[in-house]
Amino acid sequence: MRYLSIYINVLALFFVAGVSASQTQNEAEIEQLFVNYMAKYNHYIQTGELQHAPGLYHPQVMLVSDKRVPSVVTEAQLYSQIEVFLDSLKKRGVSKVNWQKVDIHLLSNNMALASNVAIRYNKQGEVVDRVGASYTLSKQDKGWRIAAFAVHPVDNAFVFNTNTLN
Repeated sequence: MRYLSIYINVLALFFVAGVSASQTQNEAEIEQLFVNYMAKYNHYIQTGELQHAPGLYHPQVMLVSDKRVPSVVTEAQLYSQIEVFLDSLKKRGVSKVNWQKVDIHLLSNNMALASNVAIRYNKQGEVVDRVGASYTLSKQDKGWRIAAFAVHPVDNAFVFNTNTLN
């Protein structure tokens, strides 16, 4: 009986280690998604070309805003809106955008929430402004993708953990 108890405890440790490794892998994949996201934005700001690969979004994405009713758009429609948005940032003097923070909360092995703060800089390196955004993500055959997002004031960004990208 004693050996059975030890065996069960060892199996439990392996299970916990497996869950932790899976969680760490998922968080790393989501962090990479947001690295790719910012790289695309900055590439467009610098070159005027919006790269579509690697993929960030599901084929349909829900946009939530305090300026209009929530809507579902296709990925192609979203990319068109992103170009207009990034052009407006460039007109305001924004030359680079970085994440101040990226907070991730896994809901399961294939669902997560993220809440980020982006800092926008001008050519002199001065902060133009900061903005918050929160995301619903899901993992499908093609990996982690954004299913919905909302842009909001920076003070309303969630804090899930201490992961930070600079």
